[in-house]
Amino acid sequence: MKKLFLIVFCTSLLVTAYGQSNPTKISKFGEFQENWALIEKGGLFGFLDKDGNEVAEPKYEKIYQFGEFQPDWALIEKGKLFGFLDKDGNEIIEPNYEKIYQFGEFQPDWALIEKGKLFGFLDKDGNEVGKPKYEKIYQFGEFQPDWALIEKGNCSDFWTRMGMWL
Repeated sequence: MKKLFLIVFCTSLLVTAYGQSNPTKISKFGEFQENWALIEKGGLFGFLDKDGNEVAEPKYEKIYQFGEFQPDWALIEKGKLFGFLDKDGNEIIEPNYEKIYQFGEFQPDWALIEKGKLFGFLDKDGNEVGKPKYEKIYQFGEFQPDWALIEKGNCSDFWTRMGMWL
């Protein structure tokens, strides 16, 4: 009887210890999106719908509120890199950038991106309008209306708001 009690006790202890080392937290539904709940599993975040289906796998260190950058996008962080999820839970921009600035900060429909200390732009559809290969990009209009000075190495050039180089 003592052996049975000891086996049950040890099994219970192991199950309890394992369960506590891998916690899952679920936020209120609607906090991020109407029918979704933010979940945390092993320190990573994702989303569940009201039926308990996983909408976005818990693999992000942080998920920001929808609409902070774009109306239907949420900024995501994975491995200290940033990207975006859409309102369907799809990763529309992989977490590839060390920083993504607000849309409109430099140009109305673009967001400045930074990767490897180099800069470029994303448009509102998630396309790289300019790959991150420039050491510095100045504000549009700082030197000439609708132009931005760009620098790479010892070279400087201008970029128009239409994305064409001069």
